[in-house]
Parts: sequence; structure tokens; C-alpha cells
Amino acid sequence: MNLGLQIDPPIKALVDELNAMKEGFGETGIMRGLVAGSAPMRKAIKAAAPKQSGALGKSIGYRRFKKSERAALGIGADAAAIYVGPTRKVNEVIKLSGGTSKIKKRSQQYKANWFENTGTKAHVIIPRKKGGSLSLGGLIVKKVKHPGMKRKPFISVGIAASESAFESRFYSGLISYVEKQRAKRNS
Repeated sequence: MNLGLQIDPPIKALVDELNAMKEGFGETGIMRGLVAGSAPMRKAIKAAAPKQSGALGKSIGYRRFKKSERAALGIGADAAAIYVGPTRKVNEVIKLSGGTSKIKKRSQQYKANWFENTGTKAHVIIPRKKGGSLSLGGLIVKKVKHPGMKRKPFISVGIAASESAFESRFYSGLISYVEKQRAKRNS
């Protein structure tokens, strides 16, 4: 059915370009927007992270969800989603008996859970190996009485502090992706 309408050539070119982009835009463009939008969030979480060793702050990053995580959280396989939080393993110095030490890469997710959600009850820490010892502040001991700690949220604090910047950063990342796709098509 022809209504006798004529479309301006520049508008027709824009509509054609949008239709061409619709198929390829999908998850990649949204992911670029999510990564850009999460940048101030990651920065705010790092700033709010406990500073004792600095390991939690160093571990903050983003990653895609794994298939099993998507299923557990009810996120569809075709939905663009990222996890923001402790994603990197961080080098930690582990002091051994006899004054020696070694560096081991450790995940920081368990610590983040303690700080963010549960805290810890008072407990006794003993060596994993029978007859082993622990190093505490330069002293070698057989066991340590940990006093416990209250939860000290830092991830939720960082998210709340950066919430307002997310939307504008998301759209700037999305626009950047669209402009790059346009440049590829025109060259």
C-alpha cells in the first residue's frame, strides 16, 4: 500500500542504517554500555573497600556471568549481564614458620562476603597441617583467637555512591559502539 509519502534521502539512509545495525547490535553493544556504565561503580567500590592489605580493592573488576551462574540467578542465555565485584586473584604474602614466606594468588570473594554480608563470629584459627604454626605480626604461634568482626559493607556503598553516573556512562558506551559500527560500514 502506497500512501504517497516521500522519505527524505538522509532520513531513509538513517533508517536503512538502523535496520542494518539491528541484527549486529545485540549483546555486544549492550555489553559495551554495561562495561562503560560500571566504570564509576568499580572505582567507587575500590574506594570503599577495606584498606588493611589492599587486596580487596585490587581484586575489584567485572566479568561475564558463567552459564551456571546465569541459570542460578534466572538470567537468560541471550541477556547481556556482567558481574561487578571481586573478580581477580591477588598476590598475598604468606609467612611460613622459620621466617620464610611465599607469594600466593588468592581469590578475594570469600573476604568480600564476610565484609558485605555476614561478618565473622569469634573463633580460633589453627594451622591446617598437624604440628604446623601460624605467623601473626612477626610472631610464630600455634593458634590465634580471632575476636570476630561486624559486617562492614563496601560493595553496596560503592554501588549506591555511583548509581547516578551509571545511565549516562552506559549510553556513552553504547553511542561509542554505534559510531564505531557506522565507521566500519562506511569504510
